[in-house]
Amino acid sequence: MRRGRGHGTGLGKTCGKGMKGQWVRNGGGVPPRFEGGQTPLVKRLPKWGFKRNEVELDSVNIEDLEYYITRGRIDTQKPITLRVLFEAGVLSNIKHGVKLLARGTQSLSTPLNFEVSDASEAAITAVKAAGGSVTCIYRTPIQVQYFLKPHKYDLPMGETAMPPPYTVLKLEELKKKGAIVKYSPVNWLANYKPIVVPPIPEHVKKPRPVITRRLNFNV
Repeated sequence: MRRGRGHGTGLGKTCGKGMKGQWVRNGGGVPPRFEGGQTPLVKRLPKWGFKRNEVELDSVNIEDLEYYITRGRIDTQKPITLRVLFEAGVLSNIKHGVKLLARGTQSLSTPLNFEVSDASEAAITAVKAAGGSVTCIYRTPIQVQYFLKPHKYDLPMGETAMPPPYTVLKLEELKKKGAIVKYSPVNWLANYKPIVVPPIPEHVKKPRPVITRRLNFNV
């Protein structure tokens, strides 16, 4: 119902809004969280928790590629790289890289050669069983964009980069699972020894903290 205006409404000259001020103006007022200028509740309460800065890769299942292969948009005689997936329309935007997943490997009979950023163990096993290969190449986000759209950059870039320590260990695990890995070599990997946490003695009641994923750089 529209609010009346003027003397005839019974609300007076200002129609119940009072004199000049913030609440009189059109669109005036304050949000419900406003507390008059004092420190609001959202700032008085402490913060808790955190968000890991983990890289989220775009995932591609093997069954997703069947549609593009049957229509000739992906050539199986050449390696299936990030640029091939981008130009074929499998992924419209690749920011950090692509991870190969194993859904749809039951119908895989053609040997395919993939060059991606990461892959699951099941996908590596299925591709190798069909006579193909999986190559995991580490690239920074700017190298990924250069690989997809080299015409936008004036100077050439290297194919790979030096990954952080935990990524190096992850790539080495993929190498043990049967994948081919490519990254700039690091000098500490030859002397790296994983830390073995000794078992807790039976007479110790209080459990000791377990150190996980700690690196020992003996360079």
